[in-house]
Amino acid sequence: MSDRRLRIDSMKSAGRSPLSLPSSLSLREPITPLLDRLVNIQFGVRRRHGSADLMAADLSRQTGLQAGCCQAVIAGYPWGMEEAMFGADHEPARSVLRRLGLGHWHMRCDETFCFIDMR
Repeated sequence: MSDRRLRIDSMKSAGRSPLSLPSSLSLREPITPLLDRLVNIQFGVRRRHGSADLMAADLSRQTGLQAGCCQAVIAGYPWGMEEAMFGADHEPARSVLRRLGLGHWHMRCDETFCFIDMR
């Protein structure tokens, strides 16, 4: 693991977020926790699971991490198959998860990948 300092990201998730990252000038710059980042999802009719994928893609674009969200099946039951009008305009990812119907989640990250898992 790199020398990045990590902190627990609270508010119903057990993910860890770097406190700071080295900048190009060798100074430490604060970093926004992954689920506090503002995401954009184009408004449209799609499956909820598709909207979650678009949120993860925006997080990946912002951070350079490979982000993934939300299993398609939980305990044998499909999740996110319903179609609905959905979108987000500079909204925190945590809020997007709640609007998608996820009340509880768990986030696992390593050096290159973060996955948001439903609970």
